[in-house]
Formats: sequence, C-alpha cells, structure tokens
Amino acid sequence: MKSASGSFSKILLALSAILILAAGVLYFRGQPNEVESPDGRAAATADDTTAEAAEGTEQPPLGAPEALTVPEWNVDMPVVPVGVDEKSEMAIPEDPGVAGWYKFGPDLDSPAGSIVLAAHVDGRESGTGPFARLKELREGDEIRLRNRTGTQTFSIEQVEEKPKDQIDFQEVFDRTGPLRLKLITCGGPFDAAARNYTDNIIATAVPKS
Repeated sequence: MKSASGSFSKILLALSAILILAAGVLYFRGQPNEVESPDGRAAATADDTTAEAAEGTEQPPLGAPEALTVPEWNVDMPVVPVGVDEKSEMAIPEDPGVAGWYKFGPDLDSPAGSIVLAAHVDGRESGTGPFARLKELREGDEIRLRNRTGTQTFSIEQVEEKPKDQIDFQEVFDRTGPLRLKLITCGGPFDAAARNYTDNIIATAVPKS
C-alpha cells in the first residue's frame, strides 16, 4: 500500500510541471506578432496586420501596379495586390505566373521606398513561372510596371541570391529612401523536409530617367 506522503509528493510534482508548461505557453503567446516576407522573414509592421483585418472591398489606388513586363523575356505578367495571410506572412498568388504587389507598401505614385513584388518560382500544377528567371537579369535590363494611368520603366541595378536568414528584410520592405523596385522569389536548393527553397533571389531596380 502506498503512503499518503508519497502520493502527495507525486501530486505536487504533477502540478509543478503543469505550471511550468502554462508559463511557457503564455510567454510565447505574448511575443510580438511579426508580419513576414514570402519566405519567413520580417517584412512589415503590426499595423499592416490590423489594416488587413479591417480592410473591406476598397479599390486599389491608381498607383497600384497591374502588370509587369520584361522586354528581354517577352513576358507580360499580371500583378495583383496582396497583403498578409493567416500566418501574418506576405500573401503570394498561388499561380507562379502572377506576381503579388505588397499593397501596404509604396506604389507607382509613391515618392519614396520599395515597391515590392513577389511570386513563386514554380508550382506543383502550374510549372515554372517567370520569376524563375530573375537570376538571368543583368544591370541595365529594363523592367516595366503598368498601372491604370501609365507605365513606369525601371532599370536593374543588382540581383543577389542569399540564404533567407542572411537577408535584411526590413531594408527590402523599406518605405523610405529613393523609390525603387524589389522583385523577390525563391532560389537555391530545395529543402524537401521543409518543402521550401533555402534562398531568396532579390532583384533591385531604379526608375529609368
């Protein structure tokens, strides 16, 4: 027969374990909810998440890009406005043939900051998309963004590929400084376990004078 003191000790140990677990859950729930980029990096502010939740069926601004053209590739790619998804990450169109424009950032009428467009490199059913060729872009290549009022031409300044954990996404999504265009997609080896690519390819372009 077990002693009462032994049973009481086991109850105390069980209660202690429950309290420790509860404290851990509260800690993680209390951390700031970062809005993330297409590939799991901080991309925006909590205000964007709030705006996403409150947004109705408002029409995009006149400066919102609607199509991206790469003359070198003979590509005319539709662009749609996107915000954040249920994981507080930048939403990206499922179809790799469609680019998403981050609607909480600058547009073609903005005087400063990064106009951010992202697209999947490929899709299980759709195959490879145009952004799979981002690495082929060279300095001086033209990128054209079209909205409802006209077309703005940009010139490629640089194309870089980095592991996702080495990219400064606050700089990528910066809303200050000279107006520029950022094109983002995945790159590097495919991690089968994580079902994602290990790197990001980011092309930066500036308005062509």
